[in-house]
Amino acid sequence: MLERLRRELPGLDDIGRDLILASGFRVACADGEIEVEKDQQHRAIAGALAINEGLLDLKTATAVGLRHVQRLESQGGTSTKLARTG
Repeated sequence: MLERLRRELPGLDDIGRDLILASGFRVACADGEIEVEKDQQHRAIAGALAINEGLLDLKTATAVGLRHVQRLESQGGTSTKLARTG
């Protein structure tokens, strides 16, 4: 999938890239938590779409209407919780 995104990248405008990334994000955080594996996959998709991590973090926070995305590592470091703060 990542290789196909890389091949299609020249034909995608910002709106297309955002739609793909947003769709993946909705799947990744459907239950309110993003497991490490899902987060890694989402970041790999962003990389294939030439979206840097800083912008990805901003888009993530904006997409869920949060002021802050708080990464909480459980004992095994298995999930990222999205939490409204402040």
